[in-house]
Amino acid sequence: MPRSPKSKKSGVEPILRSCRQLSLAQLQLLRDALDWLIAEKEWQQLPQEEKQSSHLNNNGLGANGSHGYIEAKTIKGYGPYLYLRIRRNGTHHSFYLGKADPS
Repeated sequence: MPRSPKSKKSGVEPILRSCRQLSLAQLQLLRDALDWLIAEKEWQQLPQEEKQSSHLNNNGLGANGSHGYIEAKTIKGYGPYLYLRIRRNGTHHSFYLGKADPS
């Protein structure tokens, strides 16, 4: 079966190969972070009235019991820069997501 050189999964494969090097604890933390990113994308697609009562908006509880949110932060007048903040097993984790879109 011929494979498209620009398939959607082509961006995922190098990430998965890199993930093979991670420990179980690192993979579990990555899973929680990905759960948050997915939840945020899903929340952005909700109609406005559903956003008001959504699970993500109300208590910040993730799929695996982790708490989290995405923070936009301005640093020395630049930004905003996005950070994913999650608390897992009592430990706070912060991940830089990049500069926010100007929209």
